[in-house]
Amino acid sequence: VQKSVQAWIHPEISSLQPHFSGLTNEDRIGYNPYISDNANIIVFRDENWQDSRSMMALTTVTHHNGTGYIYDADIEINTTHWNFGIVETPEDDFVDLENTLTHEIGHVFGLAHSGDVDATMFAFAAEGMTNLRTLEQDDLDAIANIYPPSSQICSFKNDYFERPPYEMNEGPAPDSCSTNTRVPSDIFHIYLWLAALGILYFRRKWISQFKA
Repeated sequence: VQKSVQAWIHPEISSLQPHFSGLTNEDRIGYNPYISDNANIIVFRDENWQDSRSMMALTTVTHHNGTGYIYDADIEINTTHWNFGIVETPEDDFVDLENTLTHEIGHVFGLAHSGDVDATMFAFAAEGMTNLRTLEQDDLDAIANIYPPSSQICSFKNDYFERPPYEMNEGPAPDSCSTNTRVPSDIFHIYLWLAALGILYFRRKWISQFKA
């Protein structure tokens, strides 16, 4: 796990600074707005895998659709249908755990699947494969783009979720390092009012032309 996390740390191009916290008693997948701390967990499903058996692993990400802010991300490993280990040779007939986790941790950081067949974030892996352990240029470009170098370091505040966003429509706290791009409500209402006047004007003009 630590090696897979470390693979994504490239301070020369990105401000991404993940860390591995160790063991936790939490086993709940998904975001819980009613608790102060949501751990990003890795769960090994030795039985009762609920998704397609062809999936080696699954990452569930809860994010804000407007800002992209990630509230929670959890990884499930399908040890119900696949054998995992640390591959030493391509002939090993089990799935390399480091290979799988490096890919899934990319999802934790907000990356989707890549169309580059050589990339860590490509959507396919097989038993004996280890090439996803190290990032390729497409993966590096992705983290450099969404986590650009910055002197300002994001720090999680334990009191951020004291007032739970019931409908997941609240942005980051104002004092966080994320940029708040929401339009002030009073300006937004003015925009709506002007837009309504414009629609009414063009509608009347169109009707008059149509009647003529």
